[in-house]
Amino acid sequence: MTEPPNEPKVEAAAALLKGAVSAIPFVGGIIAEVGNLYLNPLERRKQRWMAQVSSALTVIHERFALVPTDLEANERFISFLYQTTMLALQSHQQAKLEALKHALIASVGTSQVSEDVSFQFLRYIDELTPTHLTILSELAVHAARFAECKSLEQVYSEVQSLLGESLDRSAFRAFLHDLDSRFLLRIGDIHDFPEYQSKLDFMALESSTMRSLEVTPLGRSFLSFIHQ
Repeated sequence: MTEPPNEPKVEAAAALLKGAVSAIPFVGGIIAEVGNLYLNPLERRKQRWMAQVSSALTVIHERFALVPTDLEANERFISFLYQTTMLALQSHQQAKLEALKHALIASVGTSQVSEDVSFQFLRYIDELTPTHLTILSELAVHAARFAECKSLEQVYSEVQSLLGESLDRSAFRAFLHDLDSRFLLRIGDIHDFPEYQSKLDFMALESSTMRSLEVTPLGRSFLSFIHQ
């Protein structure tokens, strides 16, 4: 492998980002029309994201002995750079920027996650909020604790205790269902909040066992992807 460049990593990040940012249509379109209304905030976001890319390049060099000139020829990495840059410029949330940085690092590694699934994970970073990501992470770390929960009320109380903050009940329920709909979480057979419970009765077989709430293998892969 070639030796790392003498110039600061931030300059290498800037060189890589130049092509990525110029490829985004609104940079040359809307910006040219509305001037400073969008230009100054965009410049700040570009600088903030450039710092994240610079940090990612450092990790990539240390972990995989790759330098920017190697990455310029890596089509997978360049595709990820374009995608993460577009998403980063649309967000002000630090948690999302961190997740995107780790996704950039993951794009270079020999991950067991396929390329298609990796791009699907990028879409999840875009669609989900930092609260989604925090809840999923807590459910994974404290899996045994949540396996004992029989109702959404218990899960709700446990998560609030771990986060140290109050969450809106309806919003919390929506967060879980968002994760469940993406197969990152399996809600299982836990009882819903009373205000949402169905009035329909059902028959359970004696041999059946109650499925607990748990993070799926896909959910754990996603967490690894955004926490390189």
